[in-house]
Amino acid sequence: MAWRDPDRRSRGSATGVTCNVTNNTKNEPQLQQARSLIEAGRLAEALAICEGLVRKAGPSAHPHFMMALVHEARGDTTRAADHLRRAIYLDPDHKDALLRLARLLGGPGDSEEARSLHERAQRIDEDRTPG
Repeated sequence: MAWRDPDRRSRGSATGVTCNVTNNTKNEPQLQQARSLIEAGRLAEALAICEGLVRKAGPSAHPHFMMALVHEARGDTTRAADHLRRAIYLDPDHKDALLRLARLLGGPGDSEEARSLHERAQRIDEDRTPG
């Protein structure tokens, strides 16, 4: 079982990354299933689960992050970026979404938006560092 920081919202993971989400606990079985489908390359099925969660439970960062992974794997970086932006809107401290979107936009030196996203992700680490 993954370590859970009691001062943070629920945590989940998708394709080996950890991210902060809200209302994750009751949807965890579906998110786990979608995660497994993504890892198995069954992208259409994973996308359908995530879309169903958003329709049923309302917007949440984690399903949008996972939908971004599906679209990125399909080569649709425009739709991936859209879902990453939604995940960040829903959870501004979603470090994995910040970094993935920065990478999609070209890296830390390629655009002002990418630099800003990298800086935000770095501040999240600094805020979590005791001291």
